[in-house]
Amino acid sequence: MKTPRTKYELVLGVETGSEHISIGLLGLVEGAGLDGAAVLDALTMRREDPRDDSVLRSVDAVLSRHGKGPSDLVLIAVGRGPGSFTGIRVGLSVALGLSLGAGVPAWPVCSLSALALNANAPERPVLALLDARKGEVYGGLFRLGNGAPEVLLAPRLGTCEAVTALAASAAFEVFGAGATPVVLGSGSVAYGVASALPPGAHVACGVMVAWLAAHEWSASGRDPSQAPALDAVYLRRPEAEIALESG
Repeated sequence: MKTPRTKYELVLGVETGSEHISIGLLGLVEGAGLDGAAVLDALTMRREDPRDDSVLRSVDAVLSRHGKGPSDLVLIAVGRGPGSFTGIRVGLSVALGLSLGAGVPAWPVCSLSALALNANAPERPVLALLDARKGEVYGGLFRLGNGAPEVLLAPRLGTCEAVTALAASAAFEVFGAGATPVVLGSGSVAYGVASALPPGAHVACGVMVAWLAAHEWSASGRDPSQAPALDAVYLRRPEAEIALESG
């Protein structure tokens, strides 16, 4: 007798705010919540060209491998930043287009919060850092548990030294003396402060974006009206805006 194949509800995750494009496909077993979640597919590649079609091709490649299309999804998750201006805008545009075209709700999440999940360290504070260029990082400190990461230091922009100092202070207040954060992300690698983790742990990934969005969506009773606004979180003013002011 053949064992029946598990029927999954599909959640697509899109993360495009860093130097990588990452697409993840998460399967939820109906009625089992996130306890029955399975990573069905993942595609991560360096972002050579942040055009919409490169992201769409990646989404199509992942879905096509499973014989699925956007209308087969129950949720479209997307990282809303902070991160690259162009990358975030492209990711949000793709998520919005897929959502409107397929009639599937889109759910944006904090990219740093999703990145922190890569640490898999529930007993320690986690400092997620993304390289913001210009000698700065985007950073936030989190505590992991069974649900969404708890924010201990809200996402901010600053030098790596300044952000890590603030994170150390916030970690001390919550965890006490000797609480050394797990530090991960492209910003930690760029400035030589990364914890000893597998290389892939430092890349913001679509799978974790999908997991975090699915958690928040489930906690809301699967009510799409409770989704955060599909807006970007930048933390830094666009160069074009600064140039316009300076004349």
